[in-house]
Amino acid sequence: MILMMRYFTCLLLFFLFQSVKGQEYRHYTVNDGLPGSDVTAICENEYFLWLATNEGLCRFDGHEFKTYRKGSNSDNSLSENNIESLMFDSKGLLWIGLKTGGVDIYNPGKDRFTHISELADDYPQRVTCIFEDSQHSIWLGSWRSGLYQLVPSIKEEGKYEVLKHYPGTIVSTLVEKPEGYLWIGTYYGYYLYDIHKKCNVETRHNEHTISQFLDRGEKNTLWYSAWSEGLFKISWNDELTAFEEKLITTDAGDIYSLASDADNQILIGTWGRGMRKAELACAENGNHLITVTDPQVKALAIESFFRDKYNRLWIGTYGNGLFCFDNEKRGIKQIAPINQDNISAATVLHELGEDKMLIGTQGNGLFVCNQKNGELFPKPMSDSEQVPNLNYIQTIYLDKELLIVGHDHLGFCYVEHPYENRMNFKLKSFQPDQRLGKVTSIYRDRDSLFWIGTKQNGLVSLRYQNKPAGGVFSHITYYNSFGQNDEITGFAQAQDGRLWISTHSGLYLFNPVTRKVETFEEEHVSDMVYRMVDDPLNECLWLGTSTGLKRVGYRDKAVKPYFPSNLLPSGAVHTLILDSDNNLWFSIADRVYCLRSQSKKLQELNVLSYGKQVFTCAGIVSENGKRMVAFGGTDKLLLVEPLVVLNKSQATRLLLTGLESGR
Repeated sequence: MILMMRYFTCLLLFFLFQSVKGQEYRHYTVNDGLPGSDVTAICENEYFLWLATNEGLCRFDGHEFKTYRKGSNSDNSLSENNIESLMFDSKGLLWIGLKTGGVDIYNPGKDRFTHISELADDYPQRVTCIFEDSQHSIWLGSWRSGLYQLVPSIKEEGKYEVLKHYPGTIVSTLVEKPEGYLWIGTYYGYYLYDIHKKCNVETRHNEHTISQFLDRGEKNTLWYSAWSEGLFKISWNDELTAFEEKLITTDAGDIYSLASDADNQILIGTWGRGMRKAELACAENGNHLITVTDPQVKALAIESFFRDKYNRLWIGTYGNGLFCFDNEKRGIKQIAPINQDNISAATVLHELGEDKMLIGTQGNGLFVCNQKNGELFPKPMSDSEQVPNLNYIQTIYLDKELLIVGHDHLGFCYVEHPYENRMNFKLKSFQPDQRLGKVTSIYRDRDSLFWIGTKQNGLVSLRYQNKPAGGVFSHITYYNSFGQNDEITGFAQAQDGRLWISTHSGLYLFNPVTRKVETFEEEHVSDMVYRMVDDPLNECLWLGTSTGLKRVGYRDKAVKPYFPSNLLPSGAVHTLILDSDNNLWFSIADRVYCLRSQSKKLQELNVLSYGKQVFTCAGIVSENGKRMVAFGGTDKLLLVEPLVVLNKSQATRLLLTGLESGR
């Protein structure tokens, strides 16, 4: 009875665990650029993920796939497209095990393929697994041809002497544990080989059809799968003289591949029953291990697992492409569906405090977003139902005294003391006359004078006077000499009191005293400027323009493209913002970049796994006391925690893509 209760307790806990921690997988198919639907092996080097498929070798930078295939008229290509195994050796060379034809070795640095026949006199035709041991011998497991050991030649650099072991066997998996001892899994049981003494170690040999070894980091222990015979665990003493084998489960079906997961789970890739999960705590309590199908991985046959340096799990399937799942905190959070439930794209984001932000949209008005759960609360403008243009939010200004919202109609909306009631504030309308309308940017200078930029109606300034009965706007001034039939997109105040003003026709210096527009020395910007950011630390302005990112120095006022034209995709920079560490974040269409403040390196954030969308706005927000960069666009909001993303990015280029450029 007690055992029965333990059994059902484990089963119940496991299903609860599944329901609470439901995860999202990213699915890649031939429609995304994969060359084939069978992904038989996965590995990585410093910059890329590499995939073995039935239609060639595939390189993935987190954003795009590049395929290498057999070339009919080239001596620098694959020998065969159907690939079964992959391994990077200690020299950085990629060993590619073929279904027929042996092995190709690819040098990524030189972009050069070499066939094994140039390095060794003998090799198997079908290479099922590849392994490099601690002595730098390369081991090739084969189909019915046994195990080939390639020992680096002492006579000729780059060549190998060939030794053969276990002739006639099907070798499926190899692992070295402890150092100097090689475990060989075959369809006729497992073997243990002493690399230094060059001899077998006596074990309790079995006749299991072994498909894969799994090292979960436990001392003197390995797990292995044996097709329909089940999942096993083998342990041994320090002297390698006593071995104990334990059957864990026969519940999974035909097991082809294994991987460890977080929270003491094991992932089981089957041939016919998809990917299954099991909670190992149940087995540790003496219960029979129960496995459960993961319905999100929609594939019946799982050929390969790979956990990359960032702890992201990749799953290769037979016939259904590639799946990816990340169960680690990556410093990126996805919230608030913007273009769902008939809510249009985001146009502006602004921090409101207490883990809330303001979101302006292109047609659905203003929202307060609870960042913790993604819930959106609409904040209607006055008469917004009768005047649809009020719902086209252009800009947001916020300080302790005022919240001002610019929209695509006359005047603007505002509320006093917004932090006193973050959720229940009501916006009031300010419409002095027909000349103040379509407000696109708002700036408060060092003298507390408000500067209002408009779409087509020029430049306006005004003051706000706080009074006990309610504040008033006064001293409204219209500068008809500037900005007519143009769209003003941003302001920054120069040290001498003049205003930098960015517009859709370029960049200007405006003198508030003379009320005249002054062009600065040497060069005038004529591109459309969508965003302008003032960077006092680097004594410059950053411009997001119709032709890319540009920099304007305070002193020389020279306007220069910051990057070579061939480094980034062509297109406009619509988002541009500095984080709390002065890193510059910007986007071009659906791609997000960060220019590191200290190193001046440019890195691209891999946002493809969060869905494809065009980013239209960015803002700095806080969540749980941490400063984050928020990106909004045509789909869900992304919150990026710079310290996590940038500090962990050095471990892998799958969080950031392969792009990295220094100045």
